[in-house]
Amino acid sequence: MKIVKYSKTVRRILLATAALVLAVLLAMAIGRSREKGDTITDRQERLDYLCALGWQADAASEQRQEILLPREFDEVLRNYNELQKQQGFDLERYAGQSATLYSYRITNWPDKNATVIADLYCCKGRVVAGDIHSTALDGFMLGLK
Repeated sequence: MKIVKYSKTVRRILLATAALVLAVLLAMAIGRSREKGDTITDRQERLDYLCALGWQADAASEQRQEILLPREFDEVLRNYNELQKQQGFDLERYAGQSATLYSYRITNWPDKNATVIADLYCCKGRVVAGDIHSTALDGFMLGLK
């Protein structure tokens, strides 16, 4: 067996390359773990997601709608996205993409006479936005979180 000796320059290049590969692999692993946090694939996972945030939703009330997020946001959507950014979402990342809107009636709102809805916007099985809102004329809208 022959032992190969490398010059200082070659050793530095090999070490830098190894460090770069390790950094890329670490960044990929961190990115995947972030994406898994809000991944949901079926109704029960959506209900569990809402429950983990403190909301009890009526499974039988589920409404599903396929939507296309606009490429450019008008003022209303920009304002809505500000609410999303406050809870760690950003719809601008999904501009121009299709999404699924899931809506559920909330059953644990303190005012039992109020109709309160939870909306979850999902792209490719991932929650990308959401809100809790009242259907009343003088209603309200809150973030999920």
